[in-house]
Amino acid sequence: MSKILTAIVIIIANLATPAAALQTAPIAGSARTAPIQQIVIHATGGPDCNAKRSFRSGTLAGITQYFTDNQHRISIHYIIDRNGDVVRMVPEQQIAHHVRGHNANSIGIELINDGDGHDQFAAAQITALIALLRELLPRYQLTAAALKSHAELDDSWLDCGKQRIKRKQDPGAAFPWQQVKQELTAPAAPVITIPPPLPAPPPPVVIPPELKSPLFAVRQRQQHINALVAVDREFRQRERVVNANLSLVFNDRQDAAIALATPGDEDRQAQLQETLAQLNQREAELRRELLGILQVQENAKAAIRHLRNIH
Repeated sequence: MSKILTAIVIIIANLATPAAALQTAPIAGSARTAPIQQIVIHATGGPDCNAKRSFRSGTLAGITQYFTDNQHRISIHYIIDRNGDVVRMVPEQQIAHHVRGHNANSIGIELINDGDGHDQFAAAQITALIALLRELLPRYQLTAAALKSHAELDDSWLDCGKQRIKRKQDPGAAFPWQQVKQELTAPAAPVITIPPPLPAPPPPVVIPPELKSPLFAVRQRQQHINALVAVDREFRQRERVVNANLSLVFNDRQDAAIALATPGDEDRQAQLQETLAQLNQREAELRRELLGILQVQENAKAAIRHLRNIH
């Protein structure tokens, strides 16, 4: 394998694996009139008189669409998929309709799970939940004791013929309460965020001496061009991902700026200032990454032009 193809393979092999995604599917709720005092954990599955619908978790896209279509009667603040992807819906400072009698002072988190006590919660899902709770609890001066299950707050029943079934049983017996609470109460290790290195541009094109044979030269040149085209295509995809992340950061920063302009207590204003600073830092990191990606694309295109002009 030539030096060029070896370098290209290394670049592609080192492309970062996408992390769990944070998405937004905004739904408006009414403004809170009471402080947040509890965080309610749900599972998307649950009992039903119809056995075909009973304890069926659904998919992240399906559950998100369900809340969107029925937002006037049921809503949620966050949904977490089995792979750790998070969808943010109702803003935290607005009320979501997710648990009878406790909506005014709570935040609701849905986990994609059957909720039957047998469907195990994926490790990536619990990791994402703990990360989210580590943000929420200190934000509202809460401890792990503020975590509640949907089942303990809703004691209503379903009458299915002659059988009575507890209406809400989620998140179910399979939910790892002990693990979650232990990790939340353990002292967190300091986290040092190191921005990933920018991808290396392709090396300068070097025409090997073997290209003395015209036919061999044409074939080798086309192989190099094909490999460089693949690199350009891959980095155009990375450019789209980075631009999408920049758009999310811009929206979050706009929300934080609007919230900061609203009068509030000193602690809340300080938290918003810190959030804005973090968003500004994240934007700078993304813009540096974008510049590196654009440089790689430009280098690849220049190399393709050079190879195509060789006779």
